[in-house]
Amino acid sequence: NGGCGMVLSVPSKAVQVLTPFNHRCPICSFQVIHIRNRETGKDHKLCPYCFNYPPQDLHPGVKDLRCFQCAYSACALAGGR
Repeated sequence: NGGCGMVLSVPSKAVQVLTPFNHRCPICSFQVIHIRNRETGKDHKLCPYCFNYPPQDLHPGVKDLRCFQCAYSACALAGGR
């Protein structure tokens, strides 16, 4: 699998738990992950590919895109519609 050699950064803090989420990003087809902060109890989802390479046609100048910030109208996780 050619995708297995790709390394993408994700938010990483000792208090965060990262788990796979049963959703594929409709923009790039990557597996979405669920991030939960154990200290605050807050959680959100993100696509590792879009986090590193936000689609500039939808989000010009944005870096570190998370699903709740995304404006892609065809995605149920997009919160910035």
